Amino acid sequence: MVMGLLLEPLPASCLAPAPPRPRGLRGLLARLQEVADAVRQLDDLEGRMRRAATQAIVREAYHQTVGEQEDEQRRPTAFAEAWKSHLAALLAQDTVKISGRSPITTEGRRPV
Repeated sequence: MVMGLLLEPLPASCLAPAPPRPRGLRGLLARLQEVADAVRQLDDLEGRMRRAATQAIVREAYHQTVGEQEDEQRRPTAFAEAWKSHLAALLAQDTVKISGRSPITTEGRRPV
C-alpha cells in the first residue's frame, strides 16, 4: 500500500466498490455514463496537478525519513512517526522546494 501511494497517481477521491452493472440496454447506458464521467475527470487538470504536488511532498518526506533510517535504525512504528513529522514540517512551509521540480506552494495543504 505504501509503495502504491508513493509511486502510483493519486485518485481524485476514495472510490466505493461499484455495484454490479445491469445487463442489456440499461447496462450499456450505465457504461456510457461511466465513460462520460471519466472524460470529465480527465479534464480536471488543476485537480490532477494538485494531487501530483501533494504526492511529491509526501514522497519527499518519505525520502528524508529513509535517508535517516541508516543512522537511526528505527522500528516500523518509529519510522512512521518520523515520516509523519517530516511531512508535517514540509506542509508547514509556505513553499516546498523539491529537486527536479518547480517550487510547490503549500497554501491550502496545511495540517489541521
